[in-house]
Amino acid sequence: MLNRLVYFFWVMMLLAGLASSAPVSAAKVMIVGDSLSDAYSIPRESGWVHLLSERLGEAHEV
Repeated sequence: MLNRLVYFFWVMMLLAGLASSAPVSAAKVMIVGDSLSDAYSIPRESGWVHLLSERLGEAHEV
């Protein structure tokens, strides 16, 4: 019974956090990776992070 109460509490806290009325801003994409993400030893314009940024456009900050 106590486990259900704790579970219910955390679900309510999660829903309250998701329902905040903060203004929506541009979405951000965080990329964590290795040398491929850093475009190591290739031109930056050829790296997949740069290409993804171009495809997503200004609606997302990469």
